[in-house]
Amino acid sequence: MLEIRRQKLAELLTREEHQYEQEFFANLETPEQVRERMAKRLQELRSRRAQYHQDEVQAKMETRFRQTADELRQLDSQFIAASVKIDQEQQMLEKVKRREKELEEEMLYAKLYEVDAAQKAQREVEEKKVKEQQVSEMMQNLNWQKDVREAQRAAEAKKSEEEKAMLRTQWNEEDMRAKALEDERARQMHELNNELARHNALEKGLKEKMVTVEKERDKEMIREVLEADRKMAELEHEMKLRRLAEAKETLQTLDNRAEKQRQEELLIEQLAEQERKRQADIEDAKYMKEQEARINLLKEVYAGRAQAVENKRKCGCNSSSR
Repeated sequence: MLEIRRQKLAELLTREEHQYEQEFFANLETPEQVRERMAKRLQELRSRRAQYHQDEVQAKMETRFRQTADELRQLDSQFIAASVKIDQEQQMLEKVKRREKELEEEMLYAKLYEVDAAQKAQREVEEKKVKEQQVSEMMQNLNWQKDVREAQRAAEAKKSEEEKAMLRTQWNEEDMRAKALEDERARQMHELNNELARHNALEKGLKEKMVTVEKERDKEMIREVLEADRKMAELEHEMKLRRLAEAKETLQTLDNRAEKQRQEELLIEQLAEQERKRQADIEDAKYMKEQEARINLLKEVYAGRAQAVENKRKCGCNSSSR
């Protein structure tokens, strides 16, 4: 959904740029049009200059003629006074007309500014809504990723606790078996001692001469039994140490796995943060580009309007002078 909206915005921006480019090139004059316009302007200026020279010569000749006759000079002075008065009235009328035209142009520019401001405010509201919706979708996606990571973390923690509980149970069972073996060995030793005591008591009176031999035999037997018990204890101790080492290795593996999972989550969060910053920078760049294009278009429109008004004003001045 986010990619589709970004694609639509990109297409809209491309269309607007293409439209601005078409308008610019449509209003741009070709070299042939420029040469033709300059040639017409040159011909007009030449005709105007020739007409001006002719009018000037005619006026000088009429002035010289009038200066030679008193009645004509008097009529000329009266005509000049009337002309000055008429020119003053004409200038006042033209000044009033220019003022009215300037007021109309100012009202038109004010209306255009209001329309542009309203359109700009509407565009900003729409762009703000689109940006807020994009941010909302991004936050929903991030929250979903966060929930998934928390669920995975909870499952891993639960699995780790179950494995630790299983190991504790296994250790308790091993301890119970070792204790049972020690109790059994103690019971066997006790029975063996009792049996040896009974055997010695029964044979004490019958085997006076073999007391020393029997005692040595009994001591040897006890030493063998003790040696066997010692070996069994050492074997059990080695087994217990081996189980403890295996348990520690298992715990270390679990801890390494948890640390690796935590590092992967941190990496995912960093990548998500970088992606958010990159998307924000792209959106800001697009927004600034759109704003710059609109400002340039408005400047060109206002410049064209000002040039048109200036041309109309010059045409008005030229017509009034003629």
